Amino acid sequence: MVQKIEFNKKIESYCCSNPNCKTNFSHPKILKYYICPKCQSLVEMEGVTSQPVIEEISSDEEFFPGDFQSIKDKLTKEIEELNIKIKNNLKEIKELKIKNCNLNKKFGDMENKLHSTKHQLSLANSKLGLKYKELSQISKSIQDTKKITELESELKKLKTEKETLNLKTQKIEELEKKLSENDIYAKNLDQSLDELKEQIKKLKEQKEKALKQKNEAIEKQAKTENQINQEIETRTKLQNELVDKSIQDTKKITELESELKKLKTEKETLNLKTQRSNDIKSQSGVNWIRDINLTEVKNVKKENIEIINDANVPKNPYLRIIEKDKKEGTELKSSSGCSFYLGYLSERDKGETIPSSCIECSKSLECMLSKVHKSNKSVKEIKKWYRLK
Repeated sequence: MVQKIEFNKKIESYCCSNPNCKTNFSHPKILKYYICPKCQSLVEMEGVTSQPVIEEISSDEEFFPGDFQSIKDKLTKEIEELNIKIKNNLKEIKELKIKNCNLNKKFGDMENKLHSTKHQLSLANSKLGLKYKELSQISKSIQDTKKITELESELKKLKTEKETLNLKTQKIEELEKKLSENDIYAKNLDQSLDELKEQIKKLKEQKEKALKQKNEAIEKQAKTENQINQEIETRTKLQNELVDKSIQDTKKITELESELKKLKTEKETLNLKTQRSNDIKSQSGVNWIRDINLTEVKNVKKENIEIINDANVPKNPYLRIIEKDKKEGTELKSSSGCSFYLGYLSERDKGETIPSSCIECSKSLECMLSKVHKSNKSVKEIKKWYRLK
């Protein structure tokens, strides 16, 4: 049944955008887009010139062309799906940008670390060179053996630091290679597909060539194995000869080192004898005696004593000079077979050097404390001359 609806309202008429259709229809402004009932083409509702017309609408089909609500629902669903896809794409783009920024930051940090490690390596090499020079100068003097040991320990530390720095630089270079490979891989993904197809063709051709070359390689391998066996025999002979020579050289080196040690000990004994003879002539019966508290020094071990030979130490105000009678004289040798007399260390002048034989002597404490009076001030005075390790 066709129903006539009579009303006196202004209705906007719209024209279809399809040039082949161009049908006029009327509908209130609800959506941005509307579908033509005849040709099913989209019509923009906004921005279209409309003319107010007073008409009588004869049926519901003209006022509501087609199934308007179903079309509206479909369009809204499609628009929502498109919006969701757009949002997801935007999120993916943001995540990719963040990843790219993080990769760039990491790459910059790695470059800075490389520069810093290279600078540290150069400094370590310069320090090693300086330490080697110092070692060569210190080895000339026999009295500076302690400095040599300290410098050797520092050299070992520097070598370990250098090895750690080399390992760090290797790790950094590996990471840089991986980053560069990832960047190149990301850029060339599209090109790699076409290249793979070409490579498959080439591989088929290479396979045929490889089968031909395989037979030739087997023949060459047999020849090379014979040559390698001959070279191994010659090299083993040379190595055995070199080992024999090295054993002879090590024996000679050990003999020379033992001779050097003997010469050094003889030189030290001669120097000590000459110094002692000059000191005995200059003193002429005068002995320097320190006041030391024997009760506080008994528990001190010989191994824990280090002797200070410092000319800058102030003179002892508690030293007393005692002139002996020329008739009494001095003991030149102790009962333990010492080259000096017992009590030499207690009567020693401040500037004199203590020989190594006195440090290793079993009666060094008795020699230090042989002719010392008991007093409270003696401990302060012995600390200026002897220091505990």
